Amino acid sequence: MEILLYTISFILIVLSLVATIWVARKPGETQYGEKTKENFSRLTWIYSVTTLISLILFVLFLYWA
Repeated sequence: MEILLYTISFILIVLSLVATIWVARKPGETQYGEKTKENFSRLTWIYSVTTLISLILFVLFLYWA
């Protein structure tokens, strides 16, 4: 049961990352890219760090469980 929850969580993380990139690449405004370049970089870092921490915690949980 736990593996199912972790798998679903991982899939949701990946889907949210893909959706964020998709939205950032297809702006509706003409100057949207200029305004969001900094936000896109920030979100990329947030997702990267969150994913890394989640994977580390997952491995630690499997090791100690």
